[in-house]
Amino acid sequence: MVISSSCYPHKEVHKQTWRSPDGKTNNHIDHTLNDKRSASSIPDVKSCRGSNHGSDHFLVKGKHICKIAYIRHEINRNPKKFNVGRLREPIVITNYQQLEKNLKTSRKKKGKN
Repeated sequence: MVISSSCYPHKEVHKQTWRSPDGKTNNHIDHTLNDKRSASSIPDVKSCRGSNHGSDHFLVKGKHICKIAYIRHEINRNPKKFNVGRLREPIVITNYQQLEKNLKTSRKKKGKN
């Protein structure tokens, strides 16, 4: 885990996240905690002093860059070529005709069930 609110170069005003009740002391006590793998996708974190939400803490604002990985598909440089000339051979013709008959009979059997 990485604490990412204290590692950016900002003015002290933008690092302070808490003001004491007397209004004189400011401190840096609020942080953001991120996973170490995604620490590089957080480019900036600082406090927002102008928000009015009824607390003595300031809002801590961070920017996040969404990095989406994508898969590159290889272009098939050598596509498989079919030997169309073999379709004229008598053995291939008879095998194809038998296959066609088997498919027709199996369709008829499915239709009866």
